[in-house]
Amino acid sequence: MDDPANKPQEQPHPPDRRSGEKPPALFKRLLPEEHRTLIQDLQVHQIELEMQNEELSRAQLELEISRQNYFDLYDLAPVGYMTLSERSLILELNLTAATLVGLDRDRLLNQPFTQLVHAEDLPLYYQKRQALFDQGGPQGYELRLLHASGEVIWVNLQATLARDRAGNAVGRISLGDITERKRAETALFQSQKLESLGILAGGMAHDFNNLLTAMLGNIELSTIDPEEGAQAKHLAVLRECVLRAAGLCRQMLAYAGKGQFIREPIRLDYLIQGHLDFMNLSVAKGVDLHLELQPGLPEIEGDAAQIEQALMNLIVNASESFGPEGGTVLIRTQPRTLQASDLAGLVPGSQVEPGPYVVLEVEDTGAGMDSATLRKIFDPFFTTKFIGRGLGLAALLGIMRVNGGAVQVRSLVGHGTCFTLWFPLAPSEHLTEPAPPACAPAPQGELQGAGRVLLVDDDEQVRAVLSLFLRHMGFEVIEAHNGEEGVTAYRQDPDQIKLVFMDITMPRMGGLEATHRILAECSQARIILMSGYAQDSIETCADRISGFLKKPFLRTELETLLAHCLEPREANS
Repeated sequence: MDDPANKPQEQPHPPDRRSGEKPPALFKRLLPEEHRTLIQDLQVHQIELEMQNEELSRAQLELEISRQNYFDLYDLAPVGYMTLSERSLILELNLTAATLVGLDRDRLLNQPFTQLVHAEDLPLYYQKRQALFDQGGPQGYELRLLHASGEVIWVNLQATLARDRAGNAVGRISLGDITERKRAETALFQSQKLESLGILAGGMAHDFNNLLTAMLGNIELSTIDPEEGAQAKHLAVLRECVLRAAGLCRQMLAYAGKGQFIREPIRLDYLIQGHLDFMNLSVAKGVDLHLELQPGLPEIEGDAAQIEQALMNLIVNASESFGPEGGTVLIRTQPRTLQASDLAGLVPGSQVEPGPYVVLEVEDTGAGMDSATLRKIFDPFFTTKFIGRGLGLAALLGIMRVNGGAVQVRSLVGHGTCFTLWFPLAPSEHLTEPAPPACAPAPQGELQGAGRVLLVDDDEQVRAVLSLFLRHMGFEVIEAHNGEEGVTAYRQDPDQIKLVFMDITMPRMGGLEATHRILAECSQARIILMSGYAQDSIETCADRISGFLKKPFLRTELETLLAHCLEPREANS
């Protein structure tokens, strides 16, 4: 049997025309008209193909141009662009972003963005990243990045939430380089700081020169004035000048936020009503004081004397803003909630958080201030009146910072000014700072003491004056020039030293360290610390010392303090 696979295939043969067989349709002979039509159709198709080819070529060219434009717009954009994962991995970035930090793009891909962030700004970045992915809202803030060279660069970071092709949440961020702007701001701040210090130095020199002129004049007059009792009269004037100089120093400390501070619960409406008569005397003629005090205000916690000074500064400034025709000063109190959006409107440097506050507003209908004046009103000794007016609003700012509050100012030329003071509420349990130990009643007549006293102070004139006071009272005085000498002197004869006067600020060894060393060796040692700063500067050992003497001091204040410190020992002797 034959294999079909090996069987030869029969080849088709052309039709035999002699047999009358017709050719198939494929080979049908075209008529001339049909032939021309077919050729025309083929030509049309050829033209269409050529047109489509041209259109495709044009589309390819436009795509290439579009890609080039994309490269120009994205890779060479003036700001850096990055896409970050939720774990802060860099998924993509443009060339500008890579250039901004001085690294190749390939080295940054799939690396954590956090390695570029300045260590001090990492908490801010983490906070904003969490807000972006949790809340979905756009985030904008300023951030410090580290350049490959080690230089710190500032960027304005704007972040929005997006989705990648797989539906995963990613952060699209833009990075605008603001380093030069920050440098300019720093330079401007330094310039303004120097200007402010110049005004401060000039104002201090003006006021102190006036006081020194009066002091020196009265000292010389006391030696040549033949009038009976003239010496006592000139010494009284000299004493008054010294007290005025001490008052100016207290204002300086208030401005620096280091004034003496006694925390206590305060009702603002009671405080204002209690000083209303004095406030009316302080304003110029033709100026009316109006009160809008909301009753039942929550208590605040602060220093009543400092708050009174802040209020008087505002009232006097408001009074002086009027012309001869006078005007109205409104004093308003009310509880108010400080919103997060309000923080930007506060005077810079305020350390407050959103929440409930009591506000004190002093509003006038005076001349108002322009923006240039508003920027300078808290500079020491700045005034639009005349030189030598004191610290004024600068002291007000220091007082509010010490009391945990904030200041807000609104003003418009020709429409007056409104100062708003924000005071935090007092806690449920008032933690009033203990009063200075010098609380015993002043002794009748001159104090007469006995025993040995160690006086430690680096200022020779202070030692001379205090030594004379103490020797006049009957004490034997041993002097030391710094804390190290003071500790050595106390160790030589601790049983015979009845009391130690210790200055806080001294070279080689300060008074606080010397005090700790003496108390470590003799816990019963009686030590009085001295300083021109407030008592809160001794908080590290306030519960172990016997007293605090604020410089400058009067003889009566010294005697009162000594009576208080020595009474327990004399009672137990």
